[in-house]
Amino acid sequence: MDNYERLEGKAVAILFSNESNGYTVMKLDCGVTEPVTVVGCFPYAAPGEYFELYGNWTEHRTYGQQFKAMGGERWLPQTPEDIEAYLAVGIFKGIGSATAARIVERFGERAFSVIAEEPERLALIQGITLERAKKIQHQFNERMELRRLLEFVSEHGLSPEIGMRLYRRHGTMAASIVANNPYVLVDAYYGVSFPMADLFARDLGLADDSPMRFDAAMKYVLIHNLSNGHVFIPAGKLCAAAAALLDLGSPEEMEPSLARLCEKGEIHREPVLREDACYLTELYEAEDSVARRLADMVRRQPYPLPADAIAFAEQESGVTYGKRQREAILGGAALPVMVLTGGPGTGKTTAIRAIIRLCERMHRRVTLAAPTGRAANRMSEVCGLEARTIHRLLETVFSEDKSSQEFGRNEENLIDTDVLIVDELSMVDLPLMHALLRALPADASLILVGDADQLPSVGPGNVLKDMIQSRHIPTVHLDTIFRQAQESMIVMNAHAINDGKVPELKSAKDFFYMKRTSGSDIAKTIVELCTVRLPKFFKIDPSQIQVIAPSKKQEAGTVSLNRRLQEALNPAAPGKAELRMGDSVLRVGDRVMQMRNNYDIVCERPDTGETTFGVFNGDTATITAIDLASQIVTLTFDDRRVAAYTPELLNELDLAYAITVHKSQGNEFPVVVLSVFDADPRLLSRNLLYTAVTRAKSQLVVVGSDEVFAQMVANNVRHKRYSALHMRIRAQFE
Repeated sequence: MDNYERLEGKAVAILFSNESNGYTVMKLDCGVTEPVTVVGCFPYAAPGEYFELYGNWTEHRTYGQQFKAMGGERWLPQTPEDIEAYLAVGIFKGIGSATAARIVERFGERAFSVIAEEPERLALIQGITLERAKKIQHQFNERMELRRLLEFVSEHGLSPEIGMRLYRRHGTMAASIVANNPYVLVDAYYGVSFPMADLFARDLGLADDSPMRFDAAMKYVLIHNLSNGHVFIPAGKLCAAAAALLDLGSPEEMEPSLARLCEKGEIHREPVLREDACYLTELYEAEDSVARRLADMVRRQPYPLPADAIAFAEQESGVTYGKRQREAILGGAALPVMVLTGGPGTGKTTAIRAIIRLCERMHRRVTLAAPTGRAANRMSEVCGLEARTIHRLLETVFSEDKSSQEFGRNEENLIDTDVLIVDELSMVDLPLMHALLRALPADASLILVGDADQLPSVGPGNVLKDMIQSRHIPTVHLDTIFRQAQESMIVMNAHAINDGKVPELKSAKDFFYMKRTSGSDIAKTIVELCTVRLPKFFKIDPSQIQVIAPSKKQEAGTVSLNRRLQEALNPAAPGKAELRMGDSVLRVGDRVMQMRNNYDIVCERPDTGETTFGVFNGDTATITAIDLASQIVTLTFDDRRVAAYTPELLNELDLAYAITVHKSQGNEFPVVVLSVFDADPRLLSRNLLYTAVTRAKSQLVVVGSDEVFAQMVANNVRHKRYSALHMRIRAQFE
């Protein structure tokens, strides 16, 4: 805290307050000049309170100097006048301005102690019953406990936002829980790294050899590796990584902790694929459950088909199907579970449409779903039937403390369907697949569609590939490129890349290559393409163009490209609101993307009036308003949800004029501009290039180095994911 400036004063006005996260903009009278503007996390702040804060002064281009508070202490008002002002603003239900005046008139400076300790005396006030007095007491004491919690975490170097999350999860017990075990903060919900939690624990005097410290390091490694796609970690690697976190000399020192966590049921350990596998128990249960449910579905009898099934489908569509397509159509309409896979132009969509028509003829209700809003919209367009995101289908809700997602559809409230078709399955991770199968009726069919050669899911598992690899889930692989698709160089080049062949980089009607060797030349060309050449040539709006790059870094990466594209496509202008955050700027009209799951954010749908919580990693939106006084940014997401972002949430947003290939998964764009440059070798892989190329619907422009392009085609190394779903499926049939 030595690097921060300090500020003391009394709140004289609350300009903005967000009850869900405590973000507040207020005026503080510091007794020297005019009241100053202070922004920070001060839940239920009210005029009359006294604050001693630490933070930094910032310069707002419209409103001048503001003090951004990082933490501090606050005291309740002391004088009768300030106490009345505090109570009168309505932060306690049941107390308005008139009641506040009566309370202060009767109890004076003892008003707060009466509210907290003697509600029966409060009930002597006209208009306050004993029941109402007890409710006021409960509110008051809860808020005082929250204040003490925020002061406690602030004293030990943690942000008030972390304190708010602790309070949402643990209520009035939060302070004692985190004091007894500081390592509860390692949970992903709090966004606290292990080293930060470790410093906090040491500050509280916890011994370095504390068992809870060792256990937290083990769990942190497992939690952290979920984002790397791993469902389990081999015991040796787990112990080595945890020992490194704790600066221990030998991984063997972690064995007692591993045994303890296994005994408590928090980690499941068993031999898997010649590995000593260690799972977070909920991930083990999800993997085992998915394998068992899929095996049960495979064993069910197929549904009887009409004798003229293919003839009917061909007559309905006017298409003559190929051999594999016929197999896919008959299997999809009859089998309880089937995987349909294949690259672009091989007829997956045509087969899905035929399956839908056949199922409808058999009087079976069909439901369509996909992982992202864009993928669901595309599925709706090509299939002529409404498709929903998987989260919307499962009626995703969030736990009361907003710390985790829960699903309204489950074993007790099944999806109302006979046939569920899920597209873009390569994006679906193990926990989401588990949730889908839990909510699927016992007699329903499941058709899973995807391209196993694309990048795997961001979350843990390798569901699509594991199902195919098990060789027990009926799978139809479409590999014939149909004549119409053969006319597309996007399709033909994608298949060449997937086969390990470097396509001839020549321009065609839907594929263009522009050789550039330096990062600055690549970036300059991309900006020119997006602002002038492509909109003019194809007569399209720049919003239909998506720039994709393998990496965030370097001059041709997404960070640099976003800065250049923002200035070219949405420059500063008189009357256009903008908000500066360090080196970056957000403006009305900017295209942005959410970079992490956040279950706290409140969203509304103006078309339906529906209110939901939560925005997901990869959701894209447009900034539609910025309130400069409160620094609230309003976003309208692609699925028409509207959300207000307070300043502490803005670091979860990135500009989305240019996005990484990983962030483009599950999406298809009319025009894609692909930046190809020398980057981290782990990113220059064949499946990443293949995924990038297949994001383009109508036009693809590759800008960059042909040598790097060839290097990516040659690099077919896929990073290993520790997942055993394929083995567990096989075990069900042994």
